[in-house]
Amino acid sequence: MRKPILKTCLLILLMGFASTMAVYSTNVSASHGDVGDRDLQRMEFHGKVGFLLFVDPTDVSVQPGGRGEYWIRVEALTPPEGKPDHAIGLIFLTVKGLPKHAVGVFSQSMGIPTFETKLVIVTDPQVNPGVYELKIAAYSQRKGTSVTVRAALTIQGQTETVTTTTSTGLTTVTPTTSTAITTTSTIMPGILNIAFSTDKLRYAMGEAVLLSGVVSDEAQNAVSNCELSIQVNDPAGSPYHIAQTTTDSQGFFNDTFTLKDDAVNGTYIVYVSASFNGLWGAAQSTFVVGESQTPAISILTLNITTTSQDGVINPGDEVLASILVSNQGIPLEGGMVWLEVDDPRSVPVYLTMLSTKIDQGEPITVEFHIYLQGDALEGVYTANAYISNGYISQGGVFLDKEQAKFIVEALSSTTTTTTSQEATNTTSTTTNAMETETTTSTTTTTITTTNMTESTTITTTTVTVSTTWGNETTTITSTTLTTTPSGETTGLEEGFKTMLVNRNVYSSTFVRLWLVTMP
Repeated sequence: MRKPILKTCLLILLMGFASTMAVYSTNVSASHGDVGDRDLQRMEFHGKVGFLLFVDPTDVSVQPGGRGEYWIRVEALTPPEGKPDHAIGLIFLTVKGLPKHAVGVFSQSMGIPTFETKLVIVTDPQVNPGVYELKIAAYSQRKGTSVTVRAALTIQGQTETVTTTTSTGLTTVTPTTSTAITTTSTIMPGILNIAFSTDKLRYAMGEAVLLSGVVSDEAQNAVSNCELSIQVNDPAGSPYHIAQTTTDSQGFFNDTFTLKDDAVNGTYIVYVSASFNGLWGAAQSTFVVGESQTPAISILTLNITTTSQDGVINPGDEVLASILVSNQGIPLEGGMVWLEVDDPRSVPVYLTMLSTKIDQGEPITVEFHIYLQGDALEGVYTANAYISNGYISQGGVFLDKEQAKFIVEALSSTTTTTTSQEATNTTSTTTNAMETETTTSTTTTTITTTNMTESTTITTTTVTVSTTWGNETTTITSTTLTTTPSGETTGLEEGFKTMLVNRNVYSSTFVRLWLVTMP
């Protein structure tokens, strides 16, 4: 009698699974076959969120100092005919559970489904061996729901267990291989990173504004129970909405408020600050109600890609930074797009800017081609993109910021350092085919190690900027930047110099490598 009972149970389970999947069918495109054809070992699915989260593999093993990779796919579900579309909107990704001395880097940490990304875990040799439970989560901004997939990160090696023998007074140290699941993680010291956005860039009076985002530490570990303060200022600079909230278990947060029927037209600025155990972070963004008589600038995305066929960034490679900028207000003449790249020691290795007109309407994409030195350090690099309405030294202010991280992996063989590099920066706009801007820079760099008592580092940068509007072309040659023995910097735009000084990057114990494009 056992076999009929077993068959009946299996039939019931299969019927239940089939009825569940009949609610929504996956929309798998052949163009996404690289991940879709993988033997995906784990998937957590909740029909009401309107998307699937795939993680492959779910168990990665690395040596201390090594790297592990998880391939991630966020797939939108196509509702059956007659059923409403979920309109998922923006999806945020986070990871939680990283051990101390480990950093997680998403190749793309947010997007509109369907999209694919990769999570790379970089470990230091000091990381403790063990099996760590990672929680990889996706959060739907519009629906306020999330899906979590649990994955394992195994750090190979042995741990030492100290046992004291009280009868003899001797202490024995027994090496044992660690197999226990470790669920605790350490929040890295430093600033808190806040990524957030509103569900729309432009609203009408009386509409609801949905704000959501995620908080992470310097290692990209999601921060739960983090206190946040949210303030929205109206076009006159007066507080319009103030709220307090906390992040959930995966570091996500959201806030909703409704615009009044007599809300003033114009640009509203959203300020978000976060604090957790003595750490602090802040971010800001904008949205428009009705029509704005001032620019309303937002950096929508900052993506870092490489031209190498294997997708791995090595010293000496070319890296492409693409910054998507939107303006929902009046055109911004002479808008400044800045890019700063810091190496794993938080030392700037690339600073550049580009002046461009940012029209209202369709976003523009500003691209910077970064040529890494042949002896570039391996590890996690941080790229920061800024938008300002002019030179800071001439009264301009920064309007928005976006951050992205990427990994440089060391070459297996020794390479020769090249101290002469060529870089090309290009920005293109979709608003007018007659308007283009191109900046070409040739950079010559001398690298010298600096110590506490003596420094002979000199860096020189020459830049040529060509701007074309219709049939008119203007060419400007940049000033020269020199790093002097005392650690002072000349020729650096004063606003950026002040910002760098505030971040304490002029440390005389570091090797200074400046690749700086100046107006």
